[in-house]
Amino acid sequence: MVARTYRTEGIVLRSFPTGEGGLIVAFLQSDGAKLRAMAWGARKLTSRKIGHLEPLTRVEASFSKGRGMDNLTQVQSVEAFNDIKKDLVATARALYYVELVDAFAVEEYANPPLYKLFHSALRDLVNDQDLNIAMVHFQWHLLRICGFMPELYICVECQQMIAPCNHRFSIELG
Repeated sequence: MVARTYRTEGIVLRSFPTGEGGLIVAFLQSDGAKLRAMAWGARKLTSRKIGHLEPLTRVEASFSKGRGMDNLTQVQSVEAFNDIKKDLVATARALYYVELVDAFAVEEYANPPLYKLFHSALRDLVNDQDLNIAMVHFQWHLLRICGFMPELYICVECQQMIAPCNHRFSIELG
């Protein structure tokens, strides 16, 4: 028998208002899969959920299976990343990371290294001295983890190892 309720940890990526008081929330779960869930009544004045459903908040949440979309029943903040939210540059970079993760994560497809990379990138965002290097590091590893890494060591036409020399990268050939 399939369980109708489940709990998971994840990071809130974004939310969309719907209806009179509802909110559709996108999470990156701890297993690396993206999850969209409906939080009924979350935007009402008496709701206790809305504070926990801000983007860039690591939460532990309970869900119930719905007909189309799962329903968020309970949510509790685990880590709010307040240092990021206090700094405008760090917030802008973190939201850029959210855009990338939201585009690369797939619903119902587990990718644990993606969650680990995203969580560590958010933690390191305030501590890193050179943010440009941190951003390139995140982008590079995101491509590798999600299977979009360009081939840099073997020629894609002849399958031979590439010898050090003046080479050019072909977007069309990868």
